[in-house]
Amino acid sequence: MAAASADSRRDSSLKDEELAEIGNPVLRYKIALVNAEVKSLRRQNDLIRQVKELPIMSNSQPEAIESDSPQSLPLLQYNQDLIREFLRGNSFLSFDDKGRLYAKRAISKGVVLSADDLQDALLALVDGDMSRDG
Repeated sequence: MAAASADSRRDSSLKDEELAEIGNPVLRYKIALVNAEVKSLRRQNDLIRQVKELPIMSNSQPEAIESDSPQSLPLLQYNQDLIREFLRGNSFLSFDDKGRLYAKRAISKGVVLSADDLQDALLALVDGDMSRDG
């Protein structure tokens, strides 16, 4: 049933002879592009449907990953380095003698104030999992 409906949809797309009947070359070109896009999207939908029909494989007993495993150590070090770098401050931010964060100068909108992935490192620290992968 699904294959029949898919075939009928494909038959509804424009053929080259039908495109040739369009007199305006600009309009013919634009319709040809739209037609190609429709065909491409239909193929993508068919692939998604096929993937959805595949059996799901799962491991009912996932292995526990130890926080000090060799794979998590580089991430742990990376998170620690990000936080250390932030705590050292930069040209915009610093900490006063009471440990409060303050702006050293006016900060314009859109200025990046930290390294990439700082949020993930801080969340991992708060969650108690320094090996967390964002």
